[in-house]
Amino acid sequence: MGARGALPRLRALWEEEAGSGWKRPLPTARQQRIDLLIAAVLAAAALLTVVLMHSLGSYDDEPPGFLDYAAAAAMPACLAVRRRRPLVTLAVTSLAFALLTYVSPEATVTVVYQGSYFAAIYTAAAWSRNRTALVVLSALVVVGMFGWIFLTWVFTENLSQLLGPVLESNPGPLSAASAYFLYSLGLNLAYFGGALAFGAVTWRSTLRRHRLLEQKRTIEDQSRRLARQAVVEERLRLARDLHDSVGHHFTGVGLLAGGVRRVIAAAEASGGRLELDEARAGRVRDSLADVEGSTREGIAALQSLLGVLRRAGDDEDPAAETGLEPRLADLDDLIAGMERLGVTVERVDAAGFGEEWERTCSEMPPPAQAAFYRMAQEALTNVAKHSSATACRLAVRHLEDPRVLEAEITDSGRATAVHPADAVHSTGTGLTGLRERAAAFGGYALAGPRVPGPGWTTRFGLPLAGSSKGSS
Repeated sequence: MGARGALPRLRALWEEEAGSGWKRPLPTARQQRIDLLIAAVLAAAALLTVVLMHSLGSYDDEPPGFLDYAAAAAMPACLAVRRRRPLVTLAVTSLAFALLTYVSPEATVTVVYQGSYFAAIYTAAAWSRNRTALVVLSALVVVGMFGWIFLTWVFTENLSQLLGPVLESNPGPLSAASAYFLYSLGLNLAYFGGALAFGAVTWRSTLRRHRLLEQKRTIEDQSRRLARQAVVEERLRLARDLHDSVGHHFTGVGLLAGGVRRVIAAAEASGGRLELDEARAGRVRDSLADVEGSTREGIAALQSLLGVLRRAGDDEDPAAETGLEPRLADLDDLIAGMERLGVTVERVDAAGFGEEWERTCSEMPPPAQAAFYRMAQEALTNVAKHSSATACRLAVRHLEDPRVLEAEITDSGRATAVHPADAVHSTGTGLTGLRERAAAFGGYALAGPRVPGPGWTTRFGLPLAGSSKGSS
């Protein structure tokens, strides 16, 4: 079980090492300058070490010469490009380690020399961008080094010279040669294995940091996109509110003012003078009063929307309630206001719906209630603007499975402008906004000619609590 469990772990480790597709970025200019400085300091330390060893009597026969100093400084000097060319540095230092042993054996056993080679192995494992090449080169280096050490033991007299009398006395349970072999083997395994493992851990740590930074950037990008999307959605919401609310009131102003103009024109045409009888004067008076009221309501709605825009930079949600948003209970006022525009609205509720009305108002959140009201307002305003009908029907239903509050506005008029001079240019954004409102709350909206005609039908619905979407 242990062997079978180790293989997947080794495979996963290799896939992370070589199969991730990530390449560590090249060292920065500052890092390369640091490598040059480290190489220079270590080379100076290596030269000083030769002087100290000579003073301690390590060079018995003759004082160290140029080759001794050159051999001592060569290894740390290779570290000048260790992060820029990690695999080249490992290959060169490995060859230097084997060859310079014969040039200056005393220099190769110093701490600076051994530490420099350890740094070269570590850097290759930590900075190599080609992980496959690293594995191949590391295997060649380890096998070559152990083979070279073994051959040195077998074909030279260094071992007998080093152990001397211990070979004859053999005080321990193992032979002196065996003990030395095992000690050297363990020491070299720890040396090479430690350098490679330390480097691999550093590489994986850098890879994890890179992935965390990528995730952070991805999250920040998504946050910015969501913020932009929220801004766009809020702009669309405000545009729909301006169109539906302010447009509704000022459409009424235009229609009422057109009616006053027609009354005055008719009076002037009858006698050449502006004379109004009591009936005409009453209509003019009522129309002007309605113009005044509708204008006041439109300005109040506009001020409410402008207040939302002014608060858009605050910590407060710009879509928060202003206290002026319409509710389902305001539908009756909307129906009464349509009378001023010359359209009679007959409200028809489904059987038993009256008992559900209060519960529906409590279940539907205020933003959804405002959207439902605005959609009904847009549909009714379209009847006044674009239809010859003077009456329409508003049916409100409570549907089940899924639970939806639905409204249907129908009229039997024709799509015509009765008074071209009073006609308001339509851009088609009203129906688009109606569909967008419905989609924003998971509902639906349909509009089109009645079949059979004449007339027009607008139907829309918004889900209630316990339902995520409407049905179409």
